[in-house]
Amino acid sequence: MDNYQRAKKIVRKKKGFYQHLAAYLSVNAFLVFIGIFSGEPIMGFLIPAAGWGIGLSIHYLNTFGFPFTKGVMSPEWEDQEIEKEMDKLEGFPERPEPDEELELKEFKKLRSEWTDDQEFV
Repeated sequence: MDNYQRAKKIVRKKKGFYQHLAAYLSVNAFLVFIGIFSGEPIMGFLIPAAGWGIGLSIHYLNTFGFPFTKGVMSPEWEDQEIEKEMDKLEGFPERPEPDEELELKEFKKLRSEWTDDQEFV
């Protein structure tokens, strides 16, 4: 995906969040207005506002990420982490496959010299 497509996707996510926020604010303002003029306690709108607020918070985190973690979990961050792990692994020798037999010449030599009446260890 090229940068233009990626930027377009990010802008759509932001636009969706701002539309969600506008709907949240307008509906809850309307609920407060109804509560004031109907004589109902003003606290009656808090339950729907709290429930919807949780959904709005999740939408925010999905759009903008956690505060102070800008760039974490992005494709660029993932590429950087892969590079770090590859650098770490370059210092370690490759492990042999489980199917492979290791040939130990010294062991074979000792085994051929060993007799049943001797202890091998």
